[in-house]
Amino acid sequence: MAQAAGLSYSTARTTWVSSTSPYLIELSFIIELDYFAKLNYSIKFNYFIDPNCAIESSYIIELRYYGSGYTDAFYLNEYSGNLPNAYWRCLSVDPSANIPYCATALVGGLLGVVAGLFLAKRRKKHEPLPEYVACLDREKAPSPTNTLELDQFLLEPKPEATIASELLSLGHIIQRHAEKHYHLHPVQLESNQLRQPLSDLGIERGSAPAIARIASLALEPRTRLSAIRYVIAKAAFESTVIGGSTCVSLLPPVVSGMSPIVPFIGGDEVTELAITRWRQLSAFLLHPNRSQRAPLEPSEDISTQQAQQLTVALIRFLQPFISSDREERYEQENHLREVIAECATFGYVIFSQPSEYRFRFESNGGLNTIVVCPGLDKVISEGGRRYMPPLPQVAAPVVESI
Repeated sequence: MAQAAGLSYSTARTTWVSSTSPYLIELSFIIELDYFAKLNYSIKFNYFIDPNCAIESSYIIELRYYGSGYTDAFYLNEYSGNLPNAYWRCLSVDPSANIPYCATALVGGLLGVVAGLFLAKRRKKHEPLPEYVACLDREKAPSPTNTLELDQFLLEPKPEATIASELLSLGHIIQRHAEKHYHLHPVQLESNQLRQPLSDLGIERGSAPAIARIASLALEPRTRLSAIRYVIAKAAFESTVIGGSTCVSLLPPVVSGMSPIVPFIGGDEVTELAITRWRQLSAFLLHPNRSQRAPLEPSEDISTQQAQQLTVALIRFLQPFISSDREERYEQENHLREVIAECATFGYVIFSQPSEYRFRFESNGGLNTIVVCPGLDKVISEGGRRYMPPLPQVAAPVVESI
């Protein structure tokens, strides 16, 4: 321990390595400066001396302040850097000896420079030290300027023109599926025999008139394919909607489990904002690779098992219009499941968007038309503001006359 007026320092550690490799000398010094204020400099020097006596050195300085009446040090700042390299004519170094004289001299000189700089600075006008904020008052402290913005990690909105194009493509896929796998022959079947499978699907939310109308359209060969396209599209897309009425949900279980208690659309502004934020965060947290900022995708279980459950529920309604050939029925079931999986993938894209969208199966033509591919309306903005009618239309529904 060495002392001077208002200055004391001590060597905390000395490390020596084998003479067969470059020498490492690590010195840790504690300098206490009690000139006008209680400050503590912790200085650490690292020396690497190779056999050619080239010295590479670095330093780390930590500054701590002891306020009046406090016993714990408050961390103020830290400085670090590299000192200029130097070549020394070293004496013969023995590993059992103490540190080389050249390193000792360099450290002592540096300590003198640090102390001199500090004392010269303290002679200037005294500046108040940073105000200490107690733990209990941290909520009153000013917020940092680099506050983390969560939105920069959430999904970027997909261009609505692209969304509309993808929805229309899915409508064409459903159309080709219907034209290939369902016949237009008359069937000996009563309308009420189709109503129960339609009701079980849940696509009409138990509306008896709507169910009866779809059943009648399916029995009529002229309008059958239109009715089938409507039923498949509504069951597939509604299965990916929070609060959807289909018998099988293709949403992640943690989301579909919340659907019965979430008033998705039509609540007060605060509730709608909270639900929008919940959906955005759910899509982000459920994503296996969040850094990609990509839409959530259905899991393998959803694309296979749950899609198969919805396929089976649809076949109960479609059964009378499927060929009796075993291979054709097998092909129809597999293709229907693939169609549902494609629609589910698109539904997840909509679920992941910052804004809220709603599939629209209503048309202005009334009972003389039927929607074979839904439209898409923008209901709530990215910030949670609900749009007033008429809603912004992203995609118009595809409508056929009957």
